[in-house]
Amino acid sequence: MPEPMIAQRLAPLLGVFANCFTVASFESFRWLLSGWLLCIGRHTVTGVLRAAATVGVKHHSSFHKFFRVASWMADSVGMCLLKLVVTALPIEGAVRIAIDDSIPGIIKPRLHLLIC
Repeated sequence: MPEPMIAQRLAPLLGVFANCFTVASFESFRWLLSGWLLCIGRHTVTGVLRAAATVGVKHHSSFHKFFRVASWMADSVGMCLLKLVVTALPIEGAVRIAIDDSIPGIIKPRLHLLIC
């Protein structure tokens, strides 16, 4: 199977997310992220797949299933991304981050403060 086009400096960072997915879901994630970065214009799933040149890799419906039924943990992905961002920032001392965990349509907002 061909590899997605991912910059050499970005590839090691993707390994941080591996534990958030099953092996199959992580492969789809890598292809989708590659396409997302390369896509020009609207970032629809089909547009992202075109940008990633996934023709012949696997059927496009499997990439759509990634968002519908695949086994992955969105909260874990978010925390991994947050850790990458915080460690990349040239900041000394505490970092305060407000997170809005509200669900649309629910009146009571759920806001959290994270201090790293």
